[in-house]
Amino acid sequence: MNPIAKGLLASIGLTSLLGAIALPVAASPFYPSRYRGGTLRDYETCTSQLLDLELGESLTALACGTAYRPLDLSDCVSDIATETDITATTALESCRQVRRPLDLATCTVGIAGTTNGANLPNVLDSCRRSLLPERYANCVLGITNSSNVTPTAAMSDCLDATDRIRDTYPTFIRSR
Repeated sequence: MNPIAKGLLASIGLTSLLGAIALPVAASPFYPSRYRGGTLRDYETCTSQLLDLELGESLTALACGTAYRPLDLSDCVSDIATETDITATTALESCRQVRRPLDLATCTVGIAGTTNGANLPNVLDSCRRSLLPERYANCVLGITNSSNVTPTAAMSDCLDATDRIRDTYPTFIRSR
């Protein structure tokens, strides 16, 4: 192959490679916008939902503007504020502090239903502190539904990780 043809093939290959690298992430079917967090519609929906909860324009702009997944944030605040007696401001503070705001809302609303409105700040804080809020809610609800244990005691037991069985594996060391 002559040197001109090699150069032409190399430039075509380089152009194709650079074009593939420069493709925007939005064009990829393997990385949809819900994982990127932050389409135009997500921010619009977040803003309108938080404004409907009367949080104020500056607080709403800050909350939606700094959220990785603005739609999840606003859904979290909306669910907690409308389905419990927790204020939207308090819900917003907690929803901004967790990695899984939708799970926080599910946990808080689920457990709050068993407490009859009592001790809601503790419910919200316990769900926020849990690494897996849905699993935590299942633990609390499973215990309270099947026993006479109070929701407050179940929340404490399900969140406490200190009483776990340790050293259950054999040591394989011979005793003399």
